[in-house]
Amino acid sequence: SLFTGLYPSAHGATQASLPLTAHATTLAEALRERGYETLAFVENPYLETAHQFDQGFDYWYESWMHREGPQPGMNRVRHEFDQAMKNRTDDRPTFTFVNLMSAHQPYMPPDFIRERLGIDPSYECPLHFHRAHYRGEKVYSDEEIRRLSLLYDGGVCHNDHLVGALLKTLRDTGMWENTIIIITSDHGENLGEHDHFDHCFAMYDQTLHIPLIIHDPSRFEPGSVDDQPTQLVDIFPTLMAITGDAAAHPTHGIDLRQPDGRRNRVMFGEYERPYQVLNHYHVVLDRIDQTPWLKYFRRLRVVRDGEMKLIWAEDGRHEAYDLSRDAEEHHNIFDSDVHDNLIQLAGQLVERYGRDRLPPPDAATPKLGPETERRLKALGYID
Repeated sequence: SLFTGLYPSAHGATQASLPLTAHATTLAEALRERGYETLAFVENPYLETAHQFDQGFDYWYESWMHREGPQPGMNRVRHEFDQAMKNRTDDRPTFTFVNLMSAHQPYMPPDFIRERLGIDPSYECPLHFHRAHYRGEKVYSDEEIRRLSLLYDGGVCHNDHLVGALLKTLRDTGMWENTIIIITSDHGENLGEHDHFDHCFAMYDQTLHIPLIIHDPSRFEPGSVDDQPTQLVDIFPTLMAITGDAAAHPTHGIDLRQPDGRRNRVMFGEYERPYQVLNHYHVVLDRIDQTPWLKYFRRLRVVRDGEMKLIWAEDGRHEAYDLSRDAEEHHNIFDSDVHDNLIQLAGQLVERYGRDRLPPPDAATPKLGPETERRLKALGYID
């Protein structure tokens, strides 16, 4: 959705089919058409080239494919970005995507971050801790959750440190004053809320409410805070409008420079059946109706209209929350008569966005390469 400006109903790159179809027009492709050099530095192995997220990029650096590294303690992506910016010879404007994973589990902040936050050196994040929870093998105490939360905070702090280093490079190379900077995330994290860990199986605001910071003083008021509804699909059309004509590549988002367009806006989100997660949990999906995992094997959709939020569930276990009174989503007030209008709206939105459905990838999901598989194991995605 970040790369295409489309909802999952249209782009189709979900847990049911990981690759991004080549029929999609990515932000990198659109900007390259407009004369941009396009660079990417990524840490998430699910973004490997076999999954086709590199469409439109002139240069695509995968950190896990490089065992040799920079000086000890320096992040590979930070190092490669630093070198690329300092050694640029291309006189085209540049679009750069940087993907950082320090806040991803297993949370392993470096020692200097632990010292800064006062995190006990003995605290370690168990690999696959979320699976132990969902499999019923482990019940985490309040103290264990507090430790996990501290380690997660350390990961976020390390990401902040790395972003600061990237911005320093822009200043050192004289690019700062002429660069639009967008800082965001693909999801948040559950740390025991609603009996969930990691970022699967649920669509509460712990995972949906993410940061969006834009540095572009000529178009956005410096230091201002905008609480109008925003989604990741908005970044593509915003950059298209800034660099030319947004209508050249239609999306499901809107230009963020036009705040009136976001007032009274209905927010929408989708979660496909978690095929990949359950495969990694070694759940036999063709017999899932005979297992406790069935309660997780369902599509979810979110519709938010003002402060009213509906979580539509494929199995009928719908939820509704008044966020003005219940920001933590503790009190499910779903009533089929009261909220039938939101149920209908969710279906209408799926139908509307599904009309833009792109043709699927030409081939089945490719097998993981050995280095990608090694990195995914280190991140706890697979055994």
